[in-house]
Amino acid sequence: MATKTTPGEKIKVARKRAGMTQQKLAEALGCSLRTVQGWETEGRIPFGKWLGPLSRILDVPVGALVD
Repeated sequence: MATKTTPGEKIKVARKRAGMTQQKLAEALGCSLRTVQGWETEGRIPFGKWLGPLSRILDVPVGALVD
């Protein structure tokens, strides 16, 4: 049985593929570094106003991040 990839893991992979650090992603989004860290390592899911910008900045569909 395969392990399901978490949204945080998907964001991290997409961020690295885009050549961005957590800090650079936070700056591009206009949020704190702590917010990005929370998504990637603490299981927080970026709902609401963050999904569209994340999708655009990382060049991935929203569904690919949180599906």
